[in-house]
Parts: sequence; structure tokens; C-alpha cells
Amino acid sequence: MMIDSDPVIELSLFIWLTFFGMCIGSFLNVVIYRLPRGKSLSNPPSHCPQCHHPIRWYDNVPVFGWIFLRGKCRDCKEPINIRYPIVEALCGCIFGTISLLALDRNCNYSIIEFFCFVVTFSGLVVTFAAAGFIEQERKTIPTKLFIPIAIPAFIMPYFIQYSFHLPLFAEPIQYIKTGNESIALSVVFLSAMLCSIIAVLFSDVSAKTLLNVPKKISLNSNLISRIVSGILIGLYLGVFGIPVLICFQLLFFCVRKTPLRTIITAQQILSFTTFVGIILILILFR
Repeated sequence: MMIDSDPVIELSLFIWLTFFGMCIGSFLNVVIYRLPRGKSLSNPPSHCPQCHHPIRWYDNVPVFGWIFLRGKCRDCKEPINIRYPIVEALCGCIFGTISLLALDRNCNYSIIEFFCFVVTFSGLVVTFAAAGFIEQERKTIPTKLFIPIAIPAFIMPYFIQYSFHLPLFAEPIQYIKTGNESIALSVVFLSAMLCSIIAVLFSDVSAKTLLNVPKKISLNSNLISRIVSGILIGLYLGVFGIPVLICFQLLFFCVRKTPLRTIITAQQILSFTTFVGIILILILFR
């Protein structure tokens, strides 16, 4: 089924994907809490961390459940962390914004292509956001958090570029059309590697390494996560990943000079700059 500028279909898709994003945020709350602690993401089902009572399905509605409960557990009356509705609302806004901009494009695409587009780019942003909340709470980021968005990173962006006419990998596709796939792949991975290098510049570990070469480099989980994030941005955004990461470094450097450095993490800044970068790409290349 094609999307042919039918306002009813477009409005329905926007509302549905916004709510879908909120549901993704609800799942990410489970990931943020359980993954760093080595707990199962599916067992036991959602429950209060204080009294361990299972959360009723009608209390588990994203954002609205927290509001109806007035931020307290229905059973033990202990306060529920405000991070839960914030993450859910944030994911809903990310999915809704990207879907709205995608609907505004003058392209002939199907609902499946549209869904893949929104989920792919929104998934990249919300994964970085989840990493930021984990970094804020636990200081270390499990690298397996990035597996769900790393798996489609080698296929989905190319599929999306053809459907939505985005020049993310203009040069590689030109080379592929002429039959030189080896050059095409080298350009793609060179872009990804440049992004990974930019992603670790000015970080605490890399700064110490640059200033004191004889010391051994410690590949802690946060540095690995930063490298993985840079590679993913290069694979998803192509040549546009480089300015996105340069803006991230500039903003990260500015935040480190203010009291906000104790509140805002590097991964949260990376999520923000990636989101802004995707919005600008969708606006500039209509």
C-alpha cells in the first residue's frame, strides 16, 4: 500500500508511530534498569523495584500510567522514578518528529518503506539516548546495547536512501552503478572509521592518551561504546555523520566547561546531535 498524500492515512501513521515510540521508550526503561545489572529483560515481567509487585497492564500505559498513578506505586505507594515517563515521552517525540518530516517528503513510498525509515533512524537516536541514561546512572555502558541497531546497519540505510532520495551514500552508489563495488565499500567504511575517530576525540580517555603517550591505553566500556557509536553514525548517516560528530565534540567540549558536566552525559549529547542531524537532513533534502 502506497502513501499518496492522504491526510487521514498520514495522521493515523503519525499518531500510531508516536505511540509506538512511547512503547519503545517503556521497553527501554526496562533495558536501562536491567541490562547494566545483568538481569533478564523478559523475566520477571514489569514489577515495582521496591515491593516487587507485578505492574498491572493498565498501569503500564506509557506516560499516562505514571500520571494516573501520580508517580507512585499502586501497592506500596513508593515514588516511581520520573525518568520513566521522561524516557517514554522523549522516544514518542523522536518517533513522531521523524515520522512527520518523512511524511512531508515528496517521495512515492509504501507504508512498509515508511515504517522502516522511521524505525531505523528513530531507533538509532533512542538507543544513544538509552546509553546516555545508563551512563548517567551506572557510569558504564554495556556494548551489547548497540546490537539491535548494529545488525541492520549494513543494509537498511542503503534501502532507505533509494526509497527516500537521500544522498547519504551518493559516491558509493555511483561507484556501484559503474560496477566497482570494492571502491564503494571502501568509501562507506572509510566514512564509518572517520566517524569513530572523531567520536573519541576530546573524550577523557583519549585526552589523557594524547597528553601522556607512554601510559597504556585502557579500552573501558565507555570508550568502546563511543567507538561503536561513531561507526554506527558513519554507517547510518554516511558523509553527514562527520559534521554530526564534529558538532557533538564541540557541544561536549562546551558542556565539560560548565556545571552541566555532572548532569549531562556524552551519550546524551551524542543522541541530541544525531537527532538534530537527521532532522536537518530531512529538511534540506526534500
